[in-house]
Amino acid sequence: MELDELLQQLKIHYEKLEHPAVYTSEEAASLGIAEKLQATACKNLFLSMKHKAFYLLVFPAAKRPRINQVAKLLHVPHLSFASEAELSDLLHLYPGSVTPLGIIHDTENKVTVILDEALRGKTICAHPNRNTATLALRYEDLLTFIHALDHTVIEVPIPEADP
Repeated sequence: MELDELLQQLKIHYEKLEHPAVYTSEEAASLGIAEKLQATACKNLFLSMKHKAFYLLVFPAAKRPRINQVAKLLHVPHLSFASEAELSDLLHLYPGSVTPLGIIHDTENKVTVILDEALRGKTICAHPNRNTATLALRYEDLLTFIHALDHTVIEVPIPEADP
């Protein structure tokens, strides 16, 4: 199923902004994407625990969490960045296009989505599985999307890294 089709089926409203390719949240900020969409810019990290368990971490772009602190929150011994091959195989994405909407391709539900509670109640930015556009959708609608795909979602307060 295509992303737009599923969002329509779930009655998820979103605003879409087409733009030049962006590979980092800093590049997106330089284009003023979040401001244009009146939404919270997000960062998305695709992490793994020993290449057996996979996590997609979504948090405000202004935040700088430490991966080892996230591992403690999840009660896992260690987290690291997943490989480009794992990102491609599981979510059909590539670096610079990571998005929670990529779970549409994870048909075996191997990826757990971790959402920062700081995003609750906000309109957030997410790529529609390509980095040449950004969607603004409500946090609650993202939850609806995740649940509709039978994925596990964990909402936790992601701590800021110590200075």
